[in-house]
Amino acid sequence: MPSRGDEPDMAGVSCFFCGYSLQGLQIGAACPECGGPIDRPLDPETTRSLLGGLRFVFWLTIAQLGLGFALGAVFGVLTALSGAASGQPNQQFVNSYTLWLSIFSVTVNVLLLAAWWRITKPIPSIAPEYNAPRARNGVRFTMFVSLVLAIAATVRLIVNPPQAIPPPQPGQAFSIWNYIRPDDLILGAIGLLISALLISMQALYLRFVSRRLQGRAGLELADTCVWLVPLLATVGLLACGLGPIAALVLVLVLMGIQINALKRSRLDAPGPRH
Repeated sequence: MPSRGDEPDMAGVSCFFCGYSLQGLQIGAACPECGGPIDRPLDPETTRSLLGGLRFVFWLTIAQLGLGFALGAVFGVLTALSGAASGQPNQQFVNSYTLWLSIFSVTVNVLLLAAWWRITKPIPSIAPEYNAPRARNGVRFTMFVSLVLAIAATVRLIVNPPQAIPPPQPGQAFSIWNYIRPDDLILGAIGLLISALLISMQALYLRFVSRRLQGRAGLELADTCVWLVPLLATVGLLACGLGPIAALVLVLVLMGIQINALKRSRLDAPGPRH
């Protein structure tokens, strides 16, 4: 094992927990101000768990985005074709397709909840108070609420499907509000709020992960994500709804950096690799 003197110095680095300067200390020591751990290396089991969870979330999110756009485009085309003869979309077809999209959303949310639960598992070598409990619990809570909302939307479509709205009479102005139910607006607003809170909690927890990786991989981007992601997920909605997508892309880029760092860490670790 390397001696304490062989470990790299923490020049120019401040404690993640209290901001105290770590100049002159070595990795593996404790902060003299608050006692927080200084970049203790992750154990092999934690490395495998993080790597597997991050990989799963990374590729599932990309697949969700791609399938979401594709299914949305197909829905638009088929809806238009279903109403080509009558001048109004076939409501039964719209309800059936929307229900399948909702079931798809529930399935993805179940898988994401399981994966994030694995990612946010406390690291055994770090004391509970330094294991990012707020960010971890925040991710788990908002993921659970997101799943509950998806299930509620699906049940609502089954129990109380939307009814066909008659087309405007001659001389009557078209209004989009005729096609939107008040509870749609309430559920939509709650969903946007939970989505913004969720991705903000994820960015906060991923910053904690970066602090634990070799070379603090992705830490600069993680520090940026902590303040920029919430901004994009809320105010960014005004930019034609592109803000949340940009926030998600930032988080995916950060996860990609962390995945590569964890892979390198496994390759550098002694012993068999699976």
